Formats: sequence, C-alpha cells, structure tokens
Amino acid sequence: MVDKGQMMADKPWKAFERWVNRYFGGKSRAKAHFGYEKGNSDIIHDLLHVQCKYRKKNTVVDWWFDAKKYSKDGRIPVVAIKKHGMKGCLFVIHSNDLVAVANQRGNK
Repeated sequence: MVDKGQMMADKPWKAFERWVNRYFGGKSRAKAHFGYEKGNSDIIHDLLHVQCKYRKKNTVVDWWFDAKKYSKDGRIPVVAIKKHGMKGCLFVIHSNDLVAVANQRGNK
C-alpha cells in the first residue's frame, strides 16, 4: 500500500510515453480512456499520430548506434529504412538532432 503523500514511480514505458508527449506538446492519452478523445495513438496531437515503442532490444536502434559509431567527424547519424515497394522511406534520427536535420532538407 502506498501512503497518500507518496507517488509510485512510472514504469519505464509510461515514463517514455510522457516524455514523448512533452516533446511534441501533445495531450495526455489518459483522458481518452474516459471518453474525451478517441483514437489509438499513444499521444493526442492535432497533426501527429504517435505510437511509442519501448523495448529492451530493438534492431532499428542498434542500426542508429552503428551509424553514430562511424560518424566521429561530428556529422549527425541518420538511418534511412525502406521496404521493397514502399514509396519514400523512414528516417531514424535522435530527438536531439531532429530540428537540425529537418532544417537541412533541400538546403544543398
């Protein structure tokens, strides 16, 4: 039993969802469970549909760490992923680098 004045710590996956929510300025998904919002994204946002994936092992994250290991010259590591037949691709970029990478699109 937890004392009234004592808060239980978030589970790591929940803390991650809260962090992503703050990063993008979304609304808490908890309200959706009470009928205020509908949808199945983890974060309520006017523009974004966010699915948070928190895993102990993640191949895509491992690919990003490989790219980081080889970008010793200060360049930002980016992993581009494409499935056969897919239009466009997905980019894996660290949250600290997102704005800098977005500002580079079309600049060259």
